[in-house]
Amino acid sequence: MIDDVKVGQYVRTVAQGIRRVDKINENASINRYSYTTGESDWDGKYYSIIRTLDVLAKSNNPLALVEAGDFVNGLKVSAIQPNHADKGEYIIDYVGGSKSIGLDTLDDILTYQQYELNKTKFKEI
Repeated sequence: MIDDVKVGQYVRTVAQGIRRVDKINENASINRYSYTTGESDWDGKYYSIIRTLDVLAKSNNPLALVEAGDFVNGLKVSAIQPNHADKGEYIIDYVGGSKSIGLDTLDDILTYQQYELNKTKFKEI
C-alpha cells in the first residue's frame, strides 16, 4: 500500500489505470482517494473512488508511472526512460521507433491492466 498520496498527484492503480487524485477522505482507510470523472452531479463534479489497496505507485508526473506494455498516445510502450526530467519529458520506445513525450503532448495513457480488462470484456460480447 502506498501512503502519503496528496491531492494533485497521480496514482497507478490495479484496474483504473493512472488517475489524478482530486479529493482525499481523511476519515477513510479503504476508499480514501477520489478522482473527477468529468461528469457532473448537483455540485458540478462527480467523483469515482480509488481503493487505497489498489494504489501501486504515485508520482507528480503521470508519465513516470508508465510501464512497458502500456499504451501512450496510442503507441504500445516497449520501454520508457527520462529525457529531460526537469521538464517532465520521457523517451517512449515502441515498435517501429521512439518518441519524446511530455505533459504538453500527452493525450492518453492506457495501462496494460486496463487493456487486458477491456480485451476480455470485448471478447465476451
